[in-house]
Amino acid sequence: MGSILIALPKIEDAKHISDLLKRRGLESIVCTSGAKVLSMVHELDSGVVICGRRLTDMHYTQLAEYLPEFFEMLLIASQNAIGECMPGIQTLGIPFRASELTGTVEMMLA
Repeated sequence: MGSILIALPKIEDAKHISDLLKRRGLESIVCTSGAKVLSMVHELDSGVVICGRRLTDMHYTQLAEYLPEFFEMLLIASQNAIGECMPGIQTLGIPFRASELTGTVEMMLA
């Protein structure tokens, strides 16, 4: 099974999502910057990066460009932002149910 990285600018939001995933048996790594995500993905085999539109140091489009092909991105954003999303990126609109989040992540990891 692949790894799950959560990259959000507010650590509280990232921990909340991490807790939601943990209740479903999915362990994750919390990051607050794109640089941290990029350093972590090179230590891991494959997985999913859950992120918002903007991190502390870069936009999600920049992060997507630098992600290795064995990692997928799940963008969590407003419906307006999702409409402008880059092709090839999975999306989840805010607000979302915990079951929607975990189902999407499990599908991406399968």
